[in-house]
Amino acid sequence: GGRCVKLYVKRVFISDKFTELMPRFLTFVRGVIDSEDLPLNVSREILQQSRVLRIISKRLIRKSLDMFMDIAKNKDQYKTFWNNFGRYIKAGVIDEADYVEPLSQLLRFDSSASDELTSLQEYIQRAPEDQKEIYYLVAESLQSAKSSPTTEKLTARGFEVIYLLDAVDEIAVQTLQKFKGKRKAEDKETEDFPLSDISRDNFKLPGEEDEAESEKLTEDFAKVTEYMKGVLGEAVSKVQVSTRLTESPSAIVQSQFGMSPTMERFMKSQMSGQDAGQQSFLNQSRVLEINPSHALIKDLKVRLDAGQDDDSTRDTVGLLHELGLLSGGYNIEDSAGFAKRIARFMASSLSSQPVPEASADEEDSLGETTRVNAEIVD
Repeated sequence: GGRCVKLYVKRVFISDKFTELMPRFLTFVRGVIDSEDLPLNVSREILQQSRVLRIISKRLIRKSLDMFMDIAKNKDQYKTFWNNFGRYIKAGVIDEADYVEPLSQLLRFDSSASDELTSLQEYIQRAPEDQKEIYYLVAESLQSAKSSPTTEKLTARGFEVIYLLDAVDEIAVQTLQKFKGKRKAEDKETEDFPLSDISRDNFKLPGEEDEAESEKLTEDFAKVTEYMKGVLGEAVSKVQVSTRLTESPSAIVQSQFGMSPTMERFMKSQMSGQDAGQQSFLNQSRVLEINPSHALIKDLKVRLDAGQDDDSTRDTVGLLHELGLLSGGYNIEDSAGFAKRIARFMASSLSSQPVPEASADEEDSLGETTRVNAEIVD
């Protein structure tokens, strides 16, 4: 990383090992500097104290950012640039507080509204007037992001969600916190658009301020949420009725200070072994949300209202939790238990369905041997 820029003084080559000239996020840039203002016997110690060096360094950063902005005017060229050097731009957002604003203009993400990578500026220009935030979701892959339960109601109502598919994306966006942009290209003033994680338990959809309806649902399903929390114990911090689910029966979301599944995997990969205390902490940041309009949740409510507390009811609760984990991109710790619950659920479903009698045509199609054997058995 130290050989990105060659330093000349009065056209005499000095060194290509001065790492102080360029910040870490620009180590992929190659260039030549020829200064008339530095002494020929320049050393690392002199450079560290040199006012000229600080000026040169700032100009290099500004020149580099201007060059990236020019490349970004051509989408095809910038796509190639981003695929090769995007992680450096994200690292700059994380490391360089003085250059966060121009670097944020260079960020690109996958999105629910486009098959192409999108910038944050393009996002806010597509956003409806009443949208004041930029919505994002952390996911392991594009496919899991598109099928995430937490996006169901948002995308159904036409709101765009950007997808963070890399652990570095998440750190960069959390560092950025808000984006300065123009809602319309002709606007003279920029606005601040906070970046909002839609997988947090305190996330509220725009226009959903009907607390009375939410409180009524919470009250109606209080027995369900209390029972589920009792069955799941410390596997989740709480169970609550969701306002964001439309198709899925359940989803796992994070408390305000919880970690996304992507960050969980990253943290675990940095540790030497699995720690029971660590897993307990991760579980306690998870919130299970249930969809009160889904048939499974309605059926569970009917059973509990009738006082049915049996293995089948407990299996349903376990499966709702595990479905939330799977659809949210989390690992299921007890995979053997999950498999057994699925098998019992399937067996129960089959046993509850009557076996259809054979039609006359089907009986006629049986061979003579089959009929004879049947008579012998009888």
